[in-house]
Amino acid sequence: MINHDPTLTRRLRPIEIKPITFKESGQQLRGALKQLLADAEIDGSDRLLDEDEFIKILIHAAVGRFGVAMELAIEAIGECVEDGSNEIDMGYFADAYAFRNDCDEELNPFVADDWSTIDTGKALQRYQAETQQRRSRPKTT
Repeated sequence: MINHDPTLTRRLRPIEIKPITFKESGQQLRGALKQLLADAEIDGSDRLLDEDEFIKILIHAAVGRFGVAMELAIEAIGECVEDGSNEIDMGYFADAYAFRNDCDEELNPFVADDWSTIDTGKALQRYQAETQQRRSRPKTT
């Protein structure tokens, strides 16, 4: 859209935000998660966060979007704190994903064995459409 409007190209400096990958952003995501867990005073998370497989699943579940990965992590941490636990595990992330996307276990990358074959993009699109619909004001006549 910006490329087709000359007035916008003069006023904006567009940037492209590419999806994150494990190779390019895995360590950055891991560091951000460790900081969130430290801030929430949750111990014992090293086992989970040190597993490359977990970080890959989180990136896949978030459709390569750093912000979505952080939202899932914050939801999982919130559930962990609410439970009074001081150790987070995959189950909290599975619950956060299921709550957010309203999906069965076979479509939850934190539960399914074949997590990489799940089309998490469709689940995210549905979530965004439902969120937008809830935010829209009903039309008055």
